[in-house]
Amino acid sequence: MRAAVLIRPGQIEVKDIQDPQVSPNEVLIRVRATGICGTDMAIYEGRLKVGLPHIPGHEFSGEIAETGDEVTNLKYGDRVVSEINITCGKCWFCTRGLRTHCLHRAAIGIDLPGSFAEYVKVPATNVHRIPDIISFEDAVFVEPLAACLRLVELSPIPPDGTVIVLGPGPIGLLCLQLAKLHGANVIVIGTRWSRLNIAKILGADAVVNINEEDPVARVKELTDGRGGDMVIEATGNPLGFELALKLVRACGVIAVKSTHGLPVSFDLTKAVVNEVKIQGSRCGPFNPAIRLLATKRIRVSELVTHTIPLEHIAEAFMLIKSRQALKVILYP
Repeated sequence: MRAAVLIRPGQIEVKDIQDPQVSPNEVLIRVRATGICGTDMAIYEGRLKVGLPHIPGHEFSGEIAETGDEVTNLKYGDRVVSEINITCGKCWFCTRGLRTHCLHRAAIGIDLPGSFAEYVKVPATNVHRIPDIISFEDAVFVEPLAACLRLVELSPIPPDGTVIVLGPGPIGLLCLQLAKLHGANVIVIGTRWSRLNIAKILGADAVVNINEEDPVARVKELTDGRGGDMVIEATGNPLGFELALKLVRACGVIAVKSTHGLPVSFDLTKAVVNEVKIQGSRCGPFNPAIRLLATKRIRVSELVTHTIPLEHIAEAFMLIKSRQALKVILYP
């Protein structure tokens, strides 16, 4: 098969490698579409360390190409997506419903070969069917949308409250839509009008361009001096958290979605004195994400700025690095 192999940070090559061989409880998925996310960028640039050479990619959709001998609930041609965490099912976390924190967890595209390839193998238990109404391109967003839903599970969005989305990238724009579905007033803060205008289209009540006005002063003005009830930090930048701490109200929540792989410095005393809750979150539930996409309650077509063949993946990474692309979808 053809696969994009990261040789060293900043060097990725598409080459022929052997097709994955499935075990009795696994399936082989023919990848039809796969997205590049912030974690992939961190791996590509060497900020998030993985074993090399490596095939990244974990946001994907496709069709079942082969099933292991013990797989009975899936068949050739089924349209599917897959959760990324392969877990033991037996440790303290797994037996308490916290599979994403399995002590023996391995993640597709991070610890294991990922979806920047024609085929990827996964345990059958990780797989979810998708209805025909969801295109392969839109289905790429099941995984990141599920991650946003996990944020809401851990720190519910306050109805009628003010949610500040810091960073209108794909995760930020998905969180914006979830916050609106929960009845929140949403302020989106960013640096580029191209993305802030998409935020407006997707329902933002106000947008702030930090290159043109002071975001802290503007948020205070919009919230009667309090700050946001929740700040969703999705900048992908280590400086984003410090700004989030200035934007959140006392006793508010900072929900962190950035996974840039870099150390972060912030005023811990301010967080303690203001009794700010800091909430991390990672992977989330696929079934509600699939339902939201199938019913069009979450829109994703506006987020896709480039669709590129896998053979040109190096160009795709350059488009993201130069900040020309919002979301790139690759077609193996």
